[in-house]
Amino acid sequence: MSDSLLHKDIQALIARLKHQDLSLGMLEKSLSRLIYDEVNLEYLKACGLNFVETSENLITLKNLKTPLKDEVFSFIDLETTGSCPLKHEILEIGAVQVKGGEIVNRFETLVKVKSVPDYIAELTGITYEDTLNAPSAHEALQELRLFLGNSVFVAHNANFDYNFLGRYFVEKLHCPLLNLKLCTLDLSKRTILSMRYSLSFLKELLGFGIEVSHRAYADALASYKLFEICLLNLPSYIKTTMDLIDFSKCANTLIKRPPRARYQEISSPFSLFERTKGLLNIIKATS
Repeated sequence: MSDSLLHKDIQALIARLKHQDLSLGMLEKSLSRLIYDEVNLEYLKACGLNFVETSENLITLKNLKTPLKDEVFSFIDLETTGSCPLKHEILEIGAVQVKGGEIVNRFETLVKVKSVPDYIAELTGITYEDTLNAPSAHEALQELRLFLGNSVFVAHNANFDYNFLGRYFVEKLHCPLLNLKLCTLDLSKRTILSMRYSLSFLKELLGFGIEVSHRAYADALASYKLFEICLLNLPSYIKTTMDLIDFSKCANTLIKRPPRARYQEISSPFSLFERTKGLLNIIKATS
């Protein structure tokens, strides 16, 4: 089964569910037509999709109607031995799980690897010796699969982490990664006016207070802090999880650039709320 084809067909199914809930029979018929005979509802749920039965005995994707305050978001970051999932390895996994603005679970582990390039060791501070007693990729990914459940997968530049993990899920666990995905890079471009959108730049601009970079747990936590700021700047019509995901992909980006001096003003030691208000004022002033 092609993982990319499966994801494409899943998106087609979700698009259909946006318009109407389906009976179990209709859903299974759609699955057999869209994908493959061996893919059924229980399989998709086990891979991270949050299908539920309504009071009318219809099947829907719960995230389509879940208020943001009731959703479970898993903020993920990977450290890897390189940028290509076909030839490089996962070195460290960090994750923060959040519901209703509260951290409800954490996940952090090194992963046993064959080698750690010198430049990666210098960047992360993780050496090959550090990984000798770490769990194998198979063991770490099994734990991560249980941690994720059917939560929404969130990361900064999410395609990198999602695709890297997705390839390893198929190779090591023999199941695709199908959790809904939200990218804080995309979301920040639509809610925060900035000259750059790297996580390190936004941390400095907004004063997250998280000093460590290029370690998986610290960067996962930073992406959560960024997400919280983005939520303060959302338009009022964003009510559900799917509203937020669609907005992060489709809304206009904030492309106007205020003068550099005004960025420096925001960087002064205001409270987080005051900094966010300042960003909103700049957005309004330059609209």
